[in-house]
Amino acid sequence: MNRKLLSLMSALVGVALLPLAAYAQQATITGSVKSETGDPLAYATVVVERLNAGAQTNNGGVFTIVVPGARAEGQTVTLTAKLVGYRPRSQTFVLTPGTVTKNFALDKNPLLLGEVVVTGSG
Repeated sequence: MNRKLLSLMSALVGVALLPLAAYAQQATITGSVKSETGDPLAYATVVVERLNAGAQTNNGGVFTIVVPGARAEGQTVTLTAKLVGYRPRSQTFVLTPGTVTKNFALDKNPLLLGEVVVTGSG
């Protein structure tokens, strides 16, 4: 009887801890996007290109991207930061479970400012 009870309790503990193991395997990419002068860039887009994951920076230029564990294990990915009027920057690295910090400094590209088209109708 004790063996059956011990086996049942071990199985229940294992099932209860399973979500924690899955959560621990996810990858979190965090960082900031700033101008070449160090000013935070709000609303920049940061994308993990192979995984179709991304985020937009907040007013302080900070972003966070969470990649589920099944897609986070050992892949070489390219992280790209973009903002209209600035040259995009990319960083390539191996994605591993846990938290990794990647920061970007974007240079102004005055030629790209001419690509903005505003239309209106009244």
